[in-house]
Amino acid sequence: SGSVEPDTFVLKKNGDDTPTIEELTIGSKFQKEVMDEFGGTRLEDLSEDQKSVSCLDNEMAQRLGKLAIEVEKFYRSPR
Repeated sequence: SGSVEPDTFVLKKNGDDTPTIEELTIGSKFQKEVMDEFGGTRLEDLSEDQKSVSCLDNEMAQRLGKLAIEVEKFYRSPR
């Protein structure tokens, strides 16, 4: 909906089909969406410290990169 600027990870696929984080840009954010006690979601304001932290840690970004490489192998082309 254009209400946030997302964090952006740029990954590089190495020759051994492992991803490396080449670049990380932290987006501007002021709120986060959290689960509520009824199974829905609600917005919470972020603290000043949380605003400058990526939504994913490097390990999770690399795991997602590995999944993308597996999808690419399955379809025999990038997706």
